[in-house]
Amino acid sequence: MHQPVVLQNCRLVFPDFIAPGSLRLNRGRIEQVRLDVAAADGDAEVVDCAGDFVGPGFVDIHNHGAAGVDFIDGDIEGIESALAWHQRQGSTSVLATLLTHPPDMIEAAIHRHLEGEKGAEIPANFAGIHIEGPYLNPVKKGMHREDWMHDPLPAEYQSWVRAGEGRVRILTAAPERDGSLEMYAWLRSKGIVGSFGHTTMTWERAQLAAAAGASHFVHVNNAMEWPTRATNAEGWMQTHARGIGSFLSTDVFTGEIIGDGWHVTPELVRVLVSAKGLDRIALVSDASPLTGLAPGNYTVATVDVELRPGRLCMIADGSGLASSVCSLLDIVRNLVRWGFPLLSAWRMASWSPARIAGWSDRGILQVNSRADLVRLDSQLALKGVWQGGKPVART
Repeated sequence: MHQPVVLQNCRLVFPDFIAPGSLRLNRGRIEQVRLDVAAADGDAEVVDCAGDFVGPGFVDIHNHGAAGVDFIDGDIEGIESALAWHQRQGSTSVLATLLTHPPDMIEAAIHRHLEGEKGAEIPANFAGIHIEGPYLNPVKKGMHREDWMHDPLPAEYQSWVRAGEGRVRILTAAPERDGSLEMYAWLRSKGIVGSFGHTTMTWERAQLAAAAGASHFVHVNNAMEWPTRATNAEGWMQTHARGIGSFLSTDVFTGEIIGDGWHVTPELVRVLVSAKGLDRIALVSDASPLTGLAPGNYTVATVDVELRPGRLCMIADGSGLASSVCSLLDIVRNLVRWGFPLLSAWRMASWSPARIAGWSDRGILQVNSRADLVRLDSQLALKGVWQGGKPVART
């Protein structure tokens, strides 16, 4: 017999305010939200949250894996392990993000995730697929293999979307690639977010891509260009907006911030959030498969990587960063430590990414939303996670 659950004596975290209250959970959804601390109905299991913060589970729309497992090549057991690691840290919705690989490997990875989901072999925090590459610019390759990059091919990306059966939510490309504008238009027609990343695009190209249907920037500040200055034909220095200038100046664009302290400095996080607002910024982990592992030397997607103390993950030759090794909870804590209100950090880790990905029933405490929840105490220590109204085991 199914029994409702009431979480009482909570400090409920909404997008715009925090207030004392209680939640009634039933059949995987939030059945009731009360702005008081009243006792539960007699038919429910009662959980006293002792005045802790209870808010929507974190929504991570850019995440490559954890616990030594890469979503691009992990088997179903490995995918389960990586998703479970993030679920235990409060990420109750994860877009499994597929790094640049040959097209058949990308499609095979999509099939494995759907097979695991249909067989209930992977956790319910699997929320879909984010394809990052192979339509990127080698000049800004980062961790992506240059020899696997190429221009968008309709037969490829349309096949991936068909294989995903509605689960492909974001596709990231460099808009300067031939065929990208046509791809963005097709993605928009299918309700998929067309995204920019690993790009040297100009402001003009960004505007064309926006008109075609692109709307999102992955890991703002990383693998893209800030405004540059160059001597024009008249002989004086002129500033060109480039990618970051396009992001800051175009209302339709949303973007991600990797708040690990390495990819974007705390002061720059403040600049970006101030410029765009909380609703247009999604905090993301961009978690490496090395997330949760000890420092050492590893290989990720054929690239040698050094995981250093202090959770700094570098390409072994020193050429750049190699994703983060943080959970989204770590990043929320970082922002609070840097002076952001908890409410703002939680919003950018839940409500905002959910809206960017196109979900209305995640990332918010409201009746009929998914009962995916996180409980933190006043020191932001994790005290509980609920997925679909059921507590997630901590070990």
